[in-house]
Amino acid sequence: MANPVPKVNGDASRYVSARTLSDHLDLGTAFIRKLESEGVLERTPRGFHIDAARVAYIQHLRRERRGPLPQHAATAELAAARAEWLRLRTAERAKALVTTEVMDQAIDEACGFTLVAMNSIAARAFPTDMASRRKVEAAIIEARREIATRCLRRAEEHEAALATSDRGNDTV
Repeated sequence: MANPVPKVNGDASRYVSARTLSDHLDLGTAFIRKLESEGVLERTPRGFHIDAARVAYIQHLRRERRGPLPQHAATAELAAARAEWLRLRTAERAKALVTTEVMDQAIDEACGFTLVAMNSIAARAFPTDMASRRKVEAAIIEARREIATRCLRRAEEHEAALATSDRGNDTV
């Protein structure tokens, strides 16, 4: 049970120490210091005015009950960003995640191997029949052009989508 605050005539007696205020509000002195650092409670050279401190603490509790303040939303957003960063770092260290540069290099190598294999199909299929070999080589070249055209079109669509999303982020 909190110790009663002595009632003495005059406003000067309404100033109390952090310890007396913590007993009055049934809080720890460390929490009183935290509330003071957050600007909820105001200490004067004479101490805490007990009535003002009580009203300020009740208002603080009401604000907390009403919902998160912008500072709380920012803190939650920061915590989510840190958690995402930690998840990505963990995945990278577990070799479940690779950098874009490494992936681009692997794709370039795979494409190179594929092109070399495609170009050798005609010679393998028709080692002596040059007319048939030329027809297959022409078909391979046409297929490569179609693939390149589709890849370029897809890259342009992707760049346009990125530009649109970047403009959307600028307006937010």
